[in-house]
Amino acid sequence: MKLLTGIVTYNSRGTIERCLQSLINSVKNINHEIIVYDNRSQDDAVKYLTENNPDIKLLQGEKNRGYAYGVNRIAEMSDWDYLLIINPDLYLHDDAVKIALEFAKNKSEAGIIGANIVDSNNASIHSHGDLPTPDTFVLDFSGLRRFISSGESGSFKSVEKQIEPFEAGFVTGAFMLIPRESWQITNQMDEDFFLYFEDVDLAYRLKEQGRKAYVHPGIIAEHESGASFPDSDDVAKYKLKCWFESAYIYFRKHYGRDICINTYKRMMKIVKSKSAILKLAGKSKSDAMMRQRMIIEIHEEIESKIMQE
Repeated sequence: MKLLTGIVTYNSRGTIERCLQSLINSVKNINHEIIVYDNRSQDDAVKYLTENNPDIKLLQGEKNRGYAYGVNRIAEMSDWDYLLIINPDLYLHDDAVKIALEFAKNKSEAGIIGANIVDSNNASIHSHGDLPTPDTFVLDFSGLRRFISSGESGSFKSVEKQIEPFEAGFVTGAFMLIPRESWQITNQMDEDFFLYFEDVDLAYRLKEQGRKAYVHPGIIAEHESGASFPDSDDVAKYKLKCWFESAYIYFRKHYGRDICINTYKRMMKIVKSKSAILKLAGKSKSDAMMRQRMIIEIHEEIESKIMQE
């Protein structure tokens, strides 16, 4: 049995060292290989990897083609029985990899296995979610969900009081263990997704083939989310734009263009109504209003592209 661990990096120098240290500790006594694919980082991540990690295979992209592209290049570089994909800002606790492999070997219907993702205070954060539908998309990302449910968003869930492994719609791409047979069923990650939703799409396609996504609460991994991006309004808009573009690709692919367009129109009506209410309430300069304006602007850009298809 051979494990291949793949890490896609982009400006990850600040986190990759700690990530690799935890990974190496977690794969002791396991037949494994580690491959890092760098998406044209602008920091010295490649220099660090080259000078300090002779046993790790480093691939360098000619340009940044996105997360899914990097994962696919990693997967095709080696023979393996299990593929573990982790983010470079992830820190694995104790026997995380061993627990994941043991569960995968004993759960034949498992198509993909995720972890209990925690923050630096060991509090569980987003690790999985329900597979989004047009209706749940509108509820979750227009803000309406909070008025009909006191629980978490269906798209962003954390491990709460669960002790035993449980089935989920999808698991976050921060930690994904995939058996080779599952990878062969789906062929690869869909490279149309540049950033976000590639993990959701993978789980959707696995489910169509009778394979399930599971979260194992005993697999604990600390995630420093967003460490590759500087904190600024421009970056926040860029990430939100990537997210909505990927959501459009997902709904167009699995529900069709007409339903996808209608879904976006429904959400935009709600967003514009919220903007009008905020304006009437004298909150034109509030953070909430700024976010609504950002979403509307991004939607108009996406809509313009859609009309050209």
